[in-house]
Amino acid sequence: MVKNMRPVVNASLLLLAFQMAGCPLVGQDRTSSPSALIERLNNQITYRLVLDLCEDERQDRQAARSIAALGQRALPDVESALRLVKRDGTSSPLMPGSGWLVYVYARIAGRGAYPQLAEMLRDAKLSFLIDSIDGAISLSLGLTSFVSSTSQLPADLPLMCRDQQPRDAVDRFLLACIKGDQAALAKSLGPAATAALGAPESKAAWLELLSVTTRHPNGPIVIGYSLSVDGAWSAPLEDLEPPQPADTSRYDLRNPLGIVLRNASGADCGSSRVSLARAAELRFRSLVYVVDDSNLAGLFRVVATCIRGDSPAPTPTTAVPGL
Repeated sequence: MVKNMRPVVNASLLLLAFQMAGCPLVGQDRTSSPSALIERLNNQITYRLVLDLCEDERQDRQAARSIAALGQRALPDVESALRLVKRDGTSSPLMPGSGWLVYVYARIAGRGAYPQLAEMLRDAKLSFLIDSIDGAISLSLGLTSFVSSTSQLPADLPLMCRDQQPRDAVDRFLLACIKGDQAALAKSLGPAATAALGAPESKAAWLELLSVTTRHPNGPIVIGYSLSVDGAWSAPLEDLEPPQPADTSRYDLRNPLGIVLRNASGADCGSSRVSLARAAELRFRSLVYVVDDSNLAGLFRVVATCIRGDSPAPTPTTAVPGL
């Protein structure tokens, strides 16, 4: 689940939190006793003291997956729980597991989850959930990734429970673009792209992009994308399944990757090709992939086009009850 420096949230408390909030799960074993729930809470706290974040994440994912496995039967309870999170924010008893709960909602509701997730993205009370909502939207729409201007820029030394992937480089680049952060942009580039950044055409396109972002109406700027490669590198990062290592032998970064962008409505808004490279310095927890495309002007322009085309999220053909 960790996307760059995404906070690790606790979803194995989710079943307990449903009980505390008066939201029993559909299909739940109602013979669960208070003593069993207390023991679960105690074990959770005890385990958290070990600070093994990656094992913690594995257990949380498994707990979230068991809820998603109930499918449509669990949807009313999931929606009810998310309404409580929306109402109470960080004071909600469901807050510890809410980062995984949005993934459960996306997995069950599919594309129908997007309008509600997009609305949550605009709610300042839910700022603690931004990275998880971004990831849940990518799962809902079947995208490689989804970033929003309200997301924090990734740490220079990202903590991850997985290998870094090209999507991490593209995320960094797009976040720098939609935030208009030239310092962050420079950190996301390889040598060829860095040289191109000083070209007059690139400078003009960057200024055009800044103009578009500063004139954007109220609300976050959002961009999703899909990479044109098969396998783990193009799939949504979190789908609640046990992570599988990418077969990197099948990918050749000497060839640019196709990228299709999506705007705030979830519609395709542009496509391009982007060249990536492995970072020159491969220290522990340092960056592994960077954008190294000499056609920065073209990339800036396609991002600007997507931002200009922002519009409210569409109503799905098959309506899903609101949260």
